Amino acid sequence: MEANDIVLWFSIVVAIAVAIWAIFVIRAYDRSDKY
Repeated sequence: MEANDIVLWFSIVVAIAVAIWAIFVIRAYDRSDKY
């Protein structure tokens, strides 16, 4: 693999992880707001 491929896949993995974390945090925040 070339360095560019590694950077590309790393950025994709990080973006997915951040998206999942953001959804989890938003859901937890919404639950705390309702109650």
